[in-house]
Amino acid sequence: MSSPSSASAGGCLQCSRCLKPISGTFVRAFGMPWHDTCFLCGRCGMPIRDAKYASEKGVPYHGECLAMLRGEVCFKCGKPITGTVTTALNEKWHPDCFTCGLCNLPILTSQFSSRDGIAYHIHCQLPTELTPARPCSPARRPCSPCARPCSPP
Repeated sequence: MSSPSSASAGGCLQCSRCLKPISGTFVRAFGMPWHDTCFLCGRCGMPIRDAKYASEKGVPYHGECLAMLRGEVCFKCGKPITGTVTTALNEKWHPDCFTCGLCNLPILTSQFSSRDGIAYHIHCQLPTELTPARPCSPARRPCSPCARPCSPP
């Protein structure tokens, strides 16, 4: 965010939100002047005091509020995504939250495999003979994770 400025006595600045004259300290954002008390987030209504803000259709937002408004919430941690969004498995993730189900390291390339909604590095792909992550149920025949017939307990 631009640092607060002071209006000169001779110049007549008008606040971009309330359209009233500005005297004294103000904020300049998006090339326009605002009273510090008028530079409010369009989602939560709280003053924007930090450097992470954005605008949509001329309305200012905290970066996290705009991410929430746009539905950019990480599938794994549930927090807003204000930077790079990784889209995979029909979900949105922080790049560091989209991790391999086997080694738990981030998957940083577009090449990965998945099984039962869990992503794996290509080199970490589970062999088919491993025991499934979910216990077999006699009601499921064959067992979807391993494709083997389920045996009653």
